[in-house]
Amino acid sequence: MAQYIFISAFIDAEHLKDNDYIESHVSRTILRGTVAFLYGVIAIPYAIIFLLLFWLLFDTFLNKLLDREILYLGNTAKTDKFFRKRPLLYILTKLFSLVLAVYIFLNYIK
Repeated sequence: MAQYIFISAFIDAEHLKDNDYIESHVSRTILRGTVAFLYGVIAIPYAIIFLLLFWLLFDTFLNKLLDREILYLGNTAKTDKFFRKRPLLYILTKLFSLVLAVYIFLNYIK
């Protein structure tokens, strides 16, 4: 899962480094939703873990690939705009995602 998330961040970072602004996230959303769906076909807990890890890791990977601070929030994405005003909530949702992903993994993945 982490490899896919890293590759997604790497591709986006390469676009951003080339000043290729990502105007539409529709294709990315469909691809990532398809990956989550396929994990869900295997087992619903896998899909949930994937979504939690995506939320936890994608921005972290993207920020590191772009030589930004790990918790950097931009000015364009709706989630970034929302959490810019609520940095503590941002950190808490990341921590909650980590704890919940580990909990699901330990209790539901056999």
